[in-house]
Amino acid sequence: MEAAELEVEWARDIIGDKIDGLDVEDLEAYIYFYTNVRCQQLGYEKPYPDYRKNPLKWIKAYEDVDLGKTDFFEQRSRQYVKVNVQDNGFDEL
Repeated sequence: MEAAELEVEWARDIIGDKIDGLDVEDLEAYIYFYTNVRCQQLGYEKPYPDYRKNPLKWIKAYEDVDLGKTDFFEQRSRQYVKVNVQDNGFDEL
């Protein structure tokens, strides 16, 4: 929980309202949501039970791309990830 609070503080200070289309409130909700995800993966209860849904669904597309990472200097990545059209969140931008 302390790490999540520090991350929220960082988001307020560094990002704040400086990026058009990215509300700091949505970013805070994303941090709390993902804290719940990680805690559950580690076998702990969700510390923020009110945050059940990912408010930044468009980030999912970038998470899936990371599954195909390769060393840039060793080979070229030719792997593309198809994201479910209804769940990618790009329509909300």
